[in-house]
Amino acid sequence: MKNTILIIVAVGLAAGAVLLYSVFYTRERATTDVGNKSRLGTQTILGPKTNDDGGVTVAVTPKNISADAASWDFKISLDTHSVELLEDLTQVSILEDENGKKYEPTAWEGDPPGGHHREGILKFKPISPFPKALELKIEASGKVRSFKWPL
Repeated sequence: MKNTILIIVAVGLAAGAVLLYSVFYTRERATTDVGNKSRLGTQTILGPKTNDDGGVTVAVTPKNISADAASWDFKISLDTHSVELLEDLTQVSILEDENGKKYEPTAWEGDPPGGHHREGILKFKPISPFPKALELKIEASGKVRSFKWPL
């Protein structure tokens, strides 16, 4: 009986270890593969970033960062309960490459200024040559928020 329990526990631990290894190894490999493909013109998948300084939560998720995209889109979400969100995001946002070169947004497709919750897509022209890193800066409620991604 004790041997059976030990075997079941050992098999369970081994299966758990294999599962964890495959999840983390696959994620790391997928990130590396996607990063390499981005330089070949396929879409790079970048993770979301959040900043909650100053009573306003700003969440940013890059959507289609690739050399052959018509535009580089960033899903933006602003959330607060303390101030009105009055900023024109095309005027208070800037995208920078690893050399510090700045790119202005081409459009905002989303909620208009005002209120406590806003969401939409901030669009930029694709950068060429394809950069090694991106930094999106957004000024919200008097504070500059910085979101960085290596490519």
